[in-house]
Amino acid sequence: MRGQSKIILLGQPGVGKTSLFRRFLHDEFRDDYHSTLGATPEPTRPGWSTAPDLQGHGLMLWDVAGGLDEPRLLEPRMRGAAGAVLVSDLTRPATIAPLADYAQKLLALEPACALLFVLNKDDLSDDRARQSQEIARLADAFAADHLSTSARTGHNVLSAFEALARAVRAQEES
Repeated sequence: MRGQSKIILLGQPGVGKTSLFRRFLHDEFRDDYHSTLGATPEPTRPGWSTAPDLQGHGLMLWDVAGGLDEPRLLEPRMRGAAGAVLVSDLTRPATIAPLADYAQKLLALEPACALLFVLNKDDLSDDRARQSQEIARLADAFAADHLSTSARTGHNVLSAFEALARAVRAQEES
């Protein structure tokens, strides 16, 4: 396996960063909410993706605590990131706009960092047109991809991390 790319999960509290982390790495979901304290790094297992183009590309995921109002906690955890999953909550549209600030802070520290904007909890609402348009505009502003996911059902979770891994690899090879 080649080296592992540092991937961080960023977003407001309660958007489902830890749930995405758990679903992706352990294929589990918990309904109980506990705020993340500090940062929890964990590597992907060999063979995490069956996609031929991602064989041998490991990820070290960081579930990061610390909001925009805590730069002394957040910025050191951003350093060295090759990619970021910027997570918002479909049921809380106000969680989308702050992702621009996370992205700007991250790119100021790591200009080559690949970004993926995620609209999480898509299993909880059928009314997603406005939020989908907003996340698409935000992703376009940063020349990034975007997806809707559900950590509860697993919908698009693997696809999200595979898309980001491809973007990271493209950045590393350019």
